[in-house]
Amino acid sequence: MAHELLLPLMLVMMMRNTNVYIDNIITLLLAFVMAYITLQPLSKASFILLQTSPKHFLPKMNKLLREASIIEGVLECHSEHFWTIGFDDTIVGTMKVRVTNDADEQIVLKSIHDLFEKHVHHLTIQIEKVFVDKNTPFVPIVVNE
Repeated sequence: MAHELLLPLMLVMMMRNTNVYIDNIITLLLAFVMAYITLQPLSKASFILLQTSPKHFLPKMNKLLREASIIEGVLECHSEHFWTIGFDDTIVGTMKVRVTNDADEQIVLKSIHDLFEKHVHHLTIQIEKVFVDKNTPFVPIVVNE
């Protein structure tokens, strides 16, 4: 039993004058460890609060937007914004869709929601009807309903 206490006692005796330094070093070491451990959750929380688009979703988002643009009656998808609302990568988004005058808005909405439903938890879509003037085909008149 006495030999088990001998090594710690010898260490204490050797470092009797350096206790102040060891305390400071251990305190700094613990501070660095705690900062390192909290850095990732703090970073993720800041991205959530800033409503940034998740980097892993950007390629998929671009592909889905291209697919939505070729739906019948859709002229373009624009002003899209997708972001996460929690640490579990729940993605929500909003976008505007320009459609032709004769397009059925409900069919377009359903098609786009069906396209995004596996990847986006909640999607808000604003439909914009475009009336093209026959005399000036390059300048569409946009009417928001």
